[in-house]
Amino acid sequence: MPEYKFTRSSVMSCTLGVLVLFLASLSACKKEYTDFPYHDIEHFEVSIDGKSNIDGVLKGDSIIMYWPPFMDMPDSITPRIRVSERASIVPASGQKVAFSDATRYTVTAQDGQAKTYHLKRVNNQPLLDFELARTMVRGALFLLRGNYFVADTAKTRVYLIDKDKKEIRIDPVTTLTIANFNARVPAANVIDTGSYFIKMISGSRMKINGPYKIAR
Repeated sequence: MPEYKFTRSSVMSCTLGVLVLFLASLSACKKEYTDFPYHDIEHFEVSIDGKSNIDGVLKGDSIIMYWPPFMDMPDSITPRIRVSERASIVPASGQKVAFSDATRYTVTAQDGQAKTYHLKRVNNQPLLDFELARTMVRGALFLLRGNYFVADTAKTRVYLIDKDKKEIRIDPVTTLTIANFNARVPAANVIDTGSYFIKMISGSRMKINGPYKIAR
């Protein structure tokens, strides 16, 4: 049998070689991780009455909010938002923001890429329409007939507009339904005879019709 002789230098070389092989194997087994590049809003919802929610429609870089008909749009909202995995958003989910087309959201991916979303409000209340149903006489009842009135005197107001563009509110209201507005023309000591436009504000809609004559 051959005789093997080990020297100190050969043992050190062998040990170094084993160490190099071990480190190389660790390097080969090491998994490479890259930062996530995703920066999307995946879900956007707003509570409208504490019980029900409406979802924003995500289209391109827009968050479109179709607000329910005959419901006043608020000045601010507190959305709940879900974004891509490992992404962040400013303003944050649960933070109150102005309910305005000027509101912006920025989603930033883990790798630093960012996308800006624009909030867009859509008024779902139908267009307001009305006509005078009978001649107006000072101090007497008059009637407006139309469509899509908000049957709430706090949300529906009617004004007479004179030739100088002065507005005189018609109040109190006798009857208010989704199709009828009945009230009394101001008395002779308040307005004069002549031509007036009628302005109605109902919910988030406004309409001006006329001119109409006010008789004695």
